[in-house]
Amino acid sequence: MHRTLFAKSGLSFDRLRVLVEVADAGSIAAAAGGDPVRQSQFSRQLKELEAFFECKLTEHKGRNLVMTTAGRQLADLARDQLNVLARFQAESKQAPLLIRVGAGESLLEWLLIPGLCAIKTVEPPVYWRLENRKTQEIVDRILDQRLDFGLLRNVEETPPLKWCRLGRLSSILCVPGKMASGMSAKPAVAVSQLPMALLEGRSRFRQTIEETCRKLHRIPNIRFECSSQPEIAVIVRNGLAAGILPGLSRREFTGCDVRIVDLGKVAAFNSELYLVWNPRTLDMSARIEALRDDLASALRQAIAQQAAGNH
Repeated sequence: MHRTLFAKSGLSFDRLRVLVEVADAGSIAAAAGGDPVRQSQFSRQLKELEAFFECKLTEHKGRNLVMTTAGRQLADLARDQLNVLARFQAESKQAPLLIRVGAGESLLEWLLIPGLCAIKTVEPPVYWRLENRKTQEIVDRILDQRLDFGLLRNVEETPPLKWCRLGRLSSILCVPGKMASGMSAKPAVAVSQLPMALLEGRSRFRQTIEETCRKLHRIPNIRFECSSQPEIAVIVRNGLAAGILPGLSRREFTGCDVRIVDLGKVAAFNSELYLVWNPRTLDMSARIEALRDDLASALRQAIAQQAAGNH
């Protein structure tokens, strides 16, 4: 069947590469880096693909050029094939294997990077690309294979992706020493009393704190809203507010005047963590599948050590 593809001109790997780049970048201008010459070239190549497949691959919505359903389907197919060929090329010449992992900043810093230390050295070596991404970005990039693996706290809405459980992430209440005096022994009450640093947005921690305050007829004392948990750790170390952080962050407070309260019994402050991947990615290489198993094992060990209070 593939021979019929070459019965007429217009199809090439370069044109398919351009289609994928435009799909990933969101527009011809972004894919071309603002270069008008490249924009013209990319536009021409997309039109040649449309003529070859006899269907519209892009369409205008206002001033924006967006992919049609057919364009997205073809971009996904092309990305798959280009990734397969890139993997084959790398493995055939024993080049370093690129593995791309997406996670939130705190998981990258406090779990993934320390966990990589436990993965055995292999030849040819592995080249890791770590990407700080939000949950939906991770899901989207695993689906279209711009990421090989992701770390997610919720996997209910991620079919057709596959996943394995890594363990339960416990949480700790970190309180500057000068604020710990007179603090309630009940963690849920303590978080309603203390000046707090929280993640911006409607996090489950924030909702739990607000609900606790309502029950106690208190007003939440939120002093800082942060974009990442490592920012909260800095605020706590400087004595500006208390914060709820993953148990993985304990090492951040070694030698600091910070009181740490384990929130393990408060279910709202704990979460399951999963390693997520696209089965099509693993089909490309037996090495990737082996690395998946090594990575999962290393991360499970790191989480188990956290649960045991080791840091």
